[in-house]
Amino acid sequence: MRVFPSHPWWVQTAHQSEPRWAAHLVLLMFRAAGGERPDGLIIADDNLVEHACAWLVQAGVRLPDELDVVTHCNFPAASPSPLPIHRLG
Repeated sequence: MRVFPSHPWWVQTAHQSEPRWAAHLVLLMFRAAGGERPDGLIIADDNLVEHACAWLVQAGVRLPDELDVVTHCNFPAASPSPLPIHRLG
């Protein structure tokens, strides 16, 4: 069994009615340097993808080298993303 390290402050939530808060949460989680950043991000609501990924770009996070992003997606209409992310639907 593989253990994935985590911290309570990495578990955050944003509601689809206010997707801009996803951006703020990404900035909070990725403001730390190097080993203090998570190496994976799960976005459970595809309505938050655009905002979260925009701030990953601003934070200078390199995908997929530094971070793997997995998101729920309502196929066939995928949420726009400027980054290479994995979509599950």
